[in-house]
Amino acid sequence: LVLSAERAPGVITTIDEDDLVAVAERHRCLLRFVPRIGEFVPSGAPLAEVWCDDGALPTVTGPDVLPHVGLHRE
Repeated sequence: LVLSAERAPGVITTIDEDDLVAVAERHRCLLRFVPRIGEFVPSGAPLAEVWCDDGALPTVTGPDVLPHVGLHRE
């Protein structure tokens, strides 16, 4: 599953790793961010890839992840 950046475009300034680890554990999945801190993310661009431990469909959604990613907009 690929989660998209469904909000205004911007440059990633922070990623709250501790909170995202908790989100991943709660949903029993693995999150892999596509862009890195300092990279520009257009609206709708891939933000994270998600895999479940047991091969099931992921239950994590963009609203679970996006609050823990800081985007700077100019």
